[in-house]
Amino acid sequence: MLYKRQKSMTKKSEPNKKPISQKQKDKIKNGKKLYDSIKGKSIFCPLLNAEVRFTNQGWRHLNNNKRNIYDILRRIDLFPFVDSVIKKPTGMNPSKTLDGCFILYGQRKVFKNGKNTRVLIKVNVIKDRAGNYFFLSIC
Repeated sequence: MLYKRQKSMTKKSEPNKKPISQKQKDKIKNGKKLYDSIKGKSIFCPLLNAEVRFTNQGWRHLNNNKRNIYDILRRIDLFPFVDSVIKKPTGMNPSKTLDGCFILYGQRKVFKNGKNTRVLIKVNVIKDRAGNYFFLSIC
């Protein structure tokens, strides 16, 4: 009996998630439309000397249920800059956590809080076994 009680006490409880507003749902829906418009296409990256393709894997990773809603919305806001960062990255590093994953860097001007500010944008690109590159995430 004691064992059952201990076992139930060690279970992790789900964090209480706040409900998503209609405005946030619309923003995610618009982000999905934007992503669908380039899904299946590819962009040439000069640092990788290869094409980077956009697949469903990128959208699923971007819109992961484990992510905070504000993190998802922030990434959707940055998504219009993904093509310019891939086409003209200012730097590249291999990822420390994923084998075959590269992080492309680019600074872009973003209109934020009524001002034009420069923001560092990171685009994660992953390489499969065949040597093809795919978009994974933006942050």
